[in-house]
Amino acid sequence: MDQRGSESPPSALACAFVSSGPSVPASYTENPSQSSTLTASDVEALIHQVLSRSSTALSVTSVGQLCELGLELTFSNKGVDVQDPQTGQLIGTGRKIGCLFELSFLQTPTHLAGAVTTLIASSNLWHERLGYASLPRVQLLASQERKHRHILNTVRALLIFASLPERFWGEAALTAIYTINRVPSLTIHNQTPYERLYGSTPNYSLLRVFGCICFVTLPPHERTKLEPRSRLCCFLGYGITQKYNSSSLDEPSTTASNLPDSTTNPPAASHTPKPSHELRRSDRVRAPPTHLHDYHCFSVFTTIHEPHSYREASVDPLWQKAMSDELDALSKTHTWDLVDLPLEKFAVGSLRRLIQAWCTQNASHGIDRIPTPKPPLDKFQVIKLIKHLSKPQLQLETVRQLELLAAGSERNRNPMVEAGVPKAMLLFIATCFKNQQINGVEEALSVLNFIPVPSGELKQDLSENDCIIDSLTWVLCCEMENHAAVRSHAMIVLKTIIKPGSSSAVLETLKPEFFKAIVGVLRSGNITQEGINAALHVLLEASAWGRNRIMMLEAGAAFELIELELGLPERRTTELILGILFHLCCCADGRAQFLSHSGSIAVLSKRILTVSAAADDRAVLILSMICKFSAGTYPVLQEMLRVGAVAKLCLLLQIDCAAYLKEKAREILRSHSKEWKHSPCFGVNPREIYI
Repeated sequence: MDQRGSESPPSALACAFVSSGPSVPASYTENPSQSSTLTASDVEALIHQVLSRSSTALSVTSVGQLCELGLELTFSNKGVDVQDPQTGQLIGTGRKIGCLFELSFLQTPTHLAGAVTTLIASSNLWHERLGYASLPRVQLLASQERKHRHILNTVRALLIFASLPERFWGEAALTAIYTINRVPSLTIHNQTPYERLYGSTPNYSLLRVFGCICFVTLPPHERTKLEPRSRLCCFLGYGITQKYNSSSLDEPSTTASNLPDSTTNPPAASHTPKPSHELRRSDRVRAPPTHLHDYHCFSVFTTIHEPHSYREASVDPLWQKAMSDELDALSKTHTWDLVDLPLEKFAVGSLRRLIQAWCTQNASHGIDRIPTPKPPLDKFQVIKLIKHLSKPQLQLETVRQLELLAAGSERNRNPMVEAGVPKAMLLFIATCFKNQQINGVEEALSVLNFIPVPSGELKQDLSENDCIIDSLTWVLCCEMENHAAVRSHAMIVLKTIIKPGSSSAVLETLKPEFFKAIVGVLRSGNITQEGINAALHVLLEASAWGRNRIMMLEAGAAFELIELELGLPERRTTELILGILFHLCCCADGRAQFLSHSGSIAVLSKRILTVSAAADDRAVLILSMICKFSAGTYPVLQEMLRVGAVAKLCLLLQIDCAAYLKEKAREILRSHSKEWKHSPCFGVNPREIYI
């Protein structure tokens, strides 16, 4: 150190610190003319700058500490000046960075060298006060936190999987640590912690499922001769002085350890615990009884071959002798008499054939022959049939065979689903659409009607082949012999594709031809009732999207739905129709097309209070939108009065129904009471009665 003193590295002067709160005023006493206010964001930036400068020797220096050294500090907006009062020399300067004053240099005078050393030594205390830790310690704490979280997640999974209460968390934690220590880790080159510690590979045959059922052997002094030799327990982990830990299902506090041989101790410390007391053994001489000296026992049954068929048994001398003895016994007891076969008769090979022969002889009396059972269908047989679809000359015959199998028995459908028959039929229909051929399409749709496409495979099939919906639309427009059944089956397949919760990618890609085909089928009437409901389900799901509503209206869906409702369909059909009309009437074009039909308001009036609560809800909401947006013309209001819609709304106010329906009806009557005040449904003052 020279006469002028030693120069210290740059440091940051913390002028004020706050722990919480919006702001804390801090005045610099060394320069009373200036003051500043720190906000919470300033404090965060201040601490960040302090921590970022932690590598310097004089990391954090407060104003008070420099004042205690006898130095004079002058703060300004430009920076800070440090002056020795004894010599009057400027020994340090600094600049202002944010809320900190960073010293560019500081020359420590000779008479203050000891005090500066004490100041530097106390900097670690400031780091601890600020919650700062060194980088290695932060990494160590993060590693410990990750390992603790790993163990806790494993404990939670073990308890949930085993359906055990939380009081067994200790056993689950020990089991988790025992298992983790025997799992290879990438950080130690795919070795296990156990192998690193003890130098040998762990014995994985000891591992058991946590919470599984186990049977613990009871020692002889804990049971009698007639009591069970084991106890039903629950496996709870691996012991230290015993092989396994378990808890009795009858007595939760019981622990035992006599499961199959294993050890959980390391190889260097493995030992067998000594029993607490010696078991009593008899010292008498054991010898076989004298009456067995003249007998010899042989294990003859272990050498006898068990035949699997009559052909094997007929050539075995032992079985031939056994069958002869049996027949002789039956003959002696006259169970039956053995006679020669008549010339006009034939021998029956089994009881089933005997019964079938009797049924054939008595067929004239109305007795049917018992069919011969067929072996169950195998998955690999179906896969072999599916492979034949790649050959054009075998496609039609293969599809017909698959249809017969699907319609023949319920047990045939599970192996057909496992073999991928639904996907194969969809691809077959798509291929027919590309080739513009209809042979086999009816049979393929029939198979899909018996075996619906699984939901998990449907999304993948649509993503892999984007022409499946186009091919089904093409089927709706084709003319076939049994077109009513074909269209119904195609609608059912479309219903499985476009269903509640289906992907938005499917609903967003529907084309105008799709809706024109469905509306055309409903207009023609060549479809079954099941197919009509399936088509209405498809339209209901698609009408939730605005672009689909426009295409449905361009196809004339609203007009055709009213025509369909005029035919007095079943209750479920009416609910679906009113649901679709509600979505269509949400737009102006839909309301215009709805009112263009002369029977639209009349059919709504007839369905209120006659079908179901769901139908009432949709009908009242449709009338509400008509009266609110499209009732500007006088003829619409007069038509509602003439067909009885106003009377039904008044009746809703008198009966027991949903509160929101009454409010909707009251709102409609209130908004057009001037036009309907002369109606007999209203009294002298309608506002006093209903409004």
